[in-house]
Amino acid sequence: MPSHEPDSAPIKVLVVDDHPVFRRGVVTLLESEPDIAAIGEVGSVDAALAWLDQARADVVLLDNNLPGGNGIPNMPHLFARQRDLQAVILTICDRDDEFLEAIRFGACGYVLKDASPERLIDSVRNAANHEVRISERMVRDFLKHQEQRNASSRSHFQSAIQVAPRERELLANLCRGYSN
Repeated sequence: MPSHEPDSAPIKVLVVDDHPVFRRGVVTLLESEPDIAAIGEVGSVDAALAWLDQARADVVLLDNNLPGGNGIPNMPHLFARQRDLQAVILTICDRDDEFLEAIRFGACGYVLKDASPERLIDSVRNAANHEVRISERMVRDFLKHQEQRNASSRSHFQSAIQVAPRERELLANLCRGYSN
């Protein structure tokens, strides 16, 4: 597994976001780091695919909501262009389903656009080292949502099945291995 060392070549990053001002800000942030080179910026998945046909990147910072196709489901097409490419999703969306989809499709990171600059930089470095890192907030929110779903399912199941106290006692005894 490749590892990025401070004395090695800079991490080459392609930034894919449809908002030019935001994209330029991310590029400026990345360029402020001596071990990172923002070598390309584009506004769509199609432009990213064309760019990857012409040049190499180590990491792609990818928004999901892009014109002409969302970033996450198109990650396999990006990876097909460059086998060792790593992806970090940079998005405004903190929905569990999008987060899970990103991980399922192979993202090394999922960074919300309101994250600190340091968090974004760390995510790029981690991705360059093929390390999957997810923010505590995303994990905590995901687990909380799963707990709520499980509680709701249990409540629905319990209300759907009406068991009399005597039946409950019999079921408990059966579970303990007693016969009638």
